[in-house]
Amino acid sequence: TARWIFREACLKHNADSNTWRAWARMEAKENQAGDYESENTAKWIFREACLKQKADSNTWRAWAQLEAKENQAGDYESENTARWIFREACLKHNADSATWLAWAQLEAKENQAGDYEGENTARWIFREACLKHNADKVWRAWAQLEAKENQVGDYESENTARWIFREACLKHNANIATWLAWARMEIKEKQIGDDKSENTARWIVSEGIKQFSKATILYRLSAYIELSIHSAETARRFLRQSVQYSESDVGRLAILEFFCGNIDTKDIFCTNNLMKRMESKTSYSFNALLYLYHCCVLLRQTKDAERYYGQLLQRPEYKSLDTTVEEFIQLCQEALT
Repeated sequence: TARWIFREACLKHNADSNTWRAWARMEAKENQAGDYESENTAKWIFREACLKQKADSNTWRAWAQLEAKENQAGDYESENTARWIFREACLKHNADSATWLAWAQLEAKENQAGDYEGENTARWIFREACLKHNADKVWRAWAQLEAKENQVGDYESENTARWIFREACLKHNANIATWLAWARMEIKEKQIGDDKSENTARWIVSEGIKQFSKATILYRLSAYIELSIHSAETARRFLRQSVQYSESDVGRLAILEFFCGNIDTKDIFCTNNLMKRMESKTSYSFNALLYLYHCCVLLRQTKDAERYYGQLLQRPEYKSLDTTVEEFIQLCQEALT
């Protein structure tokens, strides 16, 4: 049976962490969590794996999350509570970024943000993870916590959202998602600026592109920023750069070129040529199908629009109430008026 195989593998054949975790999850699904006194329950398996078999971070995290789900966030003095497990994993067993993040999120949910002076608060955990344990995936969540707590702050003051984002991106090799979150925060704060003014949205995206030159999402955000301040030509330039690396922005560029009057020319970026490019992708690309439909509506190509709409209705991804493309069309219109 599955139970016999899992127990045999783990207790007699030196199974890896994935197997221990799968065994525990099966028991949790079949018989709830159980307790720590009874062998072969999910809780017993997790404890055995983590404390005696040197299980990996994923297993420690799954154990803590099981306890949290069972409403056992508990305290740090009592063994086997979610809090005790997370602290044990992070401070004594070299847990990974995802486990530090889960611990901080647990505290944020249970006790709000806390402060930096008291150990085990969300803020203390975030700072400890980022500055002392090089938990690279945690920076963005830390900054977002501070922003949510109305601590956008400034760049000179430690532990403010602005200071955290800058520290993460310029000194700790933050990923694209962190660069994006930083730029979006500054957009929200109405700090659009320009690519020469440090720490403004435009400068942040420009610096991000230097780090991730083929990240189309950064070019796309730049285009949206430019359109929002009625700089359509610059937006075109960013989208034209984006479509060199991916198909994801071809539809947006086709719409923008339409409003710029570049509809049917020899230019490879004219609306008609971009539509031909998308037409070759319709068999598998929902995005291409969606933008082709909207392009046909703008061009008043009724029959083609109806054909594409019929195909959209057959796609499970299609949501008639999603107005993302309509909002982009309005943004383009406003930028050129």
